[in-house]
Amino acid sequence: MSDQTANLIRKIDPSGNVKTLSTNLPLEDPSGIKFDPFTGDKYVSCKDSSQIYKIDSMEQFSLFAGSSSGSSSLQNGDRLNSLFNGPFFMDIDPERNLYVGELGNHTIRKIDLNSGNVSTLSGGISGYLDGDLASARFKSPLGIAYNHKTDSLLAADIQDHRIRKIDLKTSTVSTLLGNGVGADVDGNGTNASFFGPAFISLDNSGYMFVSDANSNRIRIVDPLLNVSTIAHTFMSIGVVKVDCLNQRLLVTDSSANQIFQVKFE
Repeated sequence: MSDQTANLIRKIDPSGNVKTLSTNLPLEDPSGIKFDPFTGDKYVSCKDSSQIYKIDSMEQFSLFAGSSSGSSSLQNGDRLNSLFNGPFFMDIDPERNLYVGELGNHTIRKIDLNSGNVSTLSGGISGYLDGDLASARFKSPLGIAYNHKTDSLLAADIQDHRIRKIDLKTSTVSTLLGNGVGADVDGNGTNASFFGPAFISLDNSGYMFVSDANSNRIRIVDPLLNVSTIAHTFMSIGVVKVDCLNQRLLVTDSSANQIFQVKFE
């Protein structure tokens, strides 16, 4: 897990023991972490330095993408010549493409982990617009989740207060959830309201769990796109991660400096 304020990466084993991974590299606001199931490597996005680091199986850190000086911009190409602006949460598909929600450039970036090539999948202009990948607009997309069942990405468009769907087969962007009004109002699909959706996690049954950053609540979306809300209010909700094996959610709260679990009976 990323300990943003401390600029550390921590590891928690199944028994609950916490270990800090050691590195001499300057991690600046580590935000997202994604595990590559094909190699065992982990990728860490650092928002403030606009860099992405790799942690290998020996727990060694190296710069994987972005400028070595921490420069921010939008530049595609080879991973070490590429530039980012506020990379945040990430997810990976079966072809080993790493998708990155990028706050500053309002984009979804794509990193081919096999070739090291970086490209812009969609976005680049702040706003709200559905359509083809080149035309679509986002406003600080934060959370990214790959849906294996539909070969699509779900993006938490935090400032647009919507959940967007990026269909990788048809190369189109549509609005799946939210009407753009910043509120925590339950309902179906685009009749529901979100208030700063930040992170998305999917379970094996087609349920979606969304952290609503401004209301500090967890929203649950069933396979029919009905949205409901868990009653508990956190201090400053961050990541909501499904732990299917133990039938629970793991929830980070940055103000409380704690990790909570939500158990399902």
